[in-house]
Amino acid sequence: MTRHEDELLVDYLFDELSGEEAEAFEHGLEADAALQGEVSSLAETLGAMRALEPEEPPAWLSSKVMAEARQVAEATQSKSLWARLRRIMWGPVGGLVGAGALAVMFVVAGQATLQRASAPVAEAPMPFEMGAPPAAPQAAPAEELAKAG
Repeated sequence: MTRHEDELLVDYLFDELSGEEAEAFEHGLEADAALQGEVSSLAETLGAMRALEPEEPPAWLSSKVMAEARQVAEATQSKSLWARLRRIMWGPVGGLVGAGALAVMFVVAGQATLQRASAPVAEAPMPFEMGAPPAAPQAAPAEELAKAG
């Protein structure tokens, strides 16, 4: 049987087919002995199921199903990056992990800054060659200054 035929069979057993669909299904049923056997077997099972008394599930089962549904719902919700980081940073263990990660970041950033600050400065090449520095001027005797003045 194909999937479509299976769906038609279930709809027929639960009396969910329209009048035309039910007539077409019954017409096909008359021509197919295997399908007649399947319908008969499933109708018998359905009758036995309907005869059973409804029973409440145990309380623990309801709690477990609801807890799993809640977990699936939380997992499928799309949370923003900040919400996920906040949950990691401020969760029970995440707070300690977050604080440790923050401390490591500060140490690494500080170390990088110190290394950059203490690196030797390379001397820039001079575009021209420097000769000997000019000689310091000689002090003029006071007499020459008086004449000049």
